Amino acid sequence: MPLLLIPGYQNYVVKGIRAAAPSFMMDLANREKQHLLDARTYVNFTTLGVSAPAEVTNITVLQSFES
Repeated sequence: MPLLLIPGYQNYVVKGIRAAAPSFMMDLANREKQHLLDARTYVNFTTLGVSAPAEVTNITVLQSFES
């Protein structure tokens, strides 16, 4: 029975990652827009003091190709 639960759990984890990535990208975009308005220059996300959450940085190639 535990072997049947693994694919379901993996799908649950992938859905969580897919939800975290767009949230991070929207936060990053908003910070970039605000910085552009304030300083009139573009910067990379490390200059903004933003770091990607672990859910986003730990995405493997296999997970990115799952549907």
